[in-house]
Amino acid sequence: MWSVVDLLATSGDITLAWTSPIYSKLYSNDTSINPLGRPITENEDGWIGSLVTIGAMVGPLPFSFIAEHFGRKIGLLCIAIPHIIAYFSMAFATNIYVFYFGRIFGGLAMGGGYTLLPMYIAEVSEDHNRGMMSQTLNIFWAIGNFLPYLIGPFLSIFRPNQLLGRPKYIKSFRLSGHVDYH
Repeated sequence: MWSVVDLLATSGDITLAWTSPIYSKLYSNDTSINPLGRPITENEDGWIGSLVTIGAMVGPLPFSFIAEHFGRKIGLLCIAIPHIIAYFSMAFATNIYVFYFGRIFGGLAMGGGYTLLPMYIAEVSEDHNRGMMSQTLNIFWAIGNFLPYLIGPFLSIFRPNQLLGRPKYIKSFRLSGHVDYH
């Protein structure tokens, strides 16, 4: 389960840093780069950047409820659902409102992850290695911040979103084995 936890940490911060390499593409007049067919406005730029934080404010509510009633592991695995929805909607977006939708769903997952990941690690790690396990979150959050800057400038808007939205989490569901409901 640790690899899934670290993968969720990385995905959360990829969602946060996603805008930096994508903005230049969305401001482009080139329709082969910009799926909207026109440059975004400054107002749309602001919404794309801020909707993820609005989603992140709401995200802890449903995911903490799921974690409390169905278990932390189930709550963490459920975070994959809005991530997949967010990335795939933005991969195929040809309308600014679809980007807005994707950013809100990415924020929901990010907010849920920032709530459940530290909680899960604190509960499953032993006292002698809790600090080390907690530190893995910081490492994978940093990787999540770095990856969009590393690959974003070289890929279209479609490709990174399509790669990130692949149901990589489905494997996690199959490999998670025993499900602990409380």
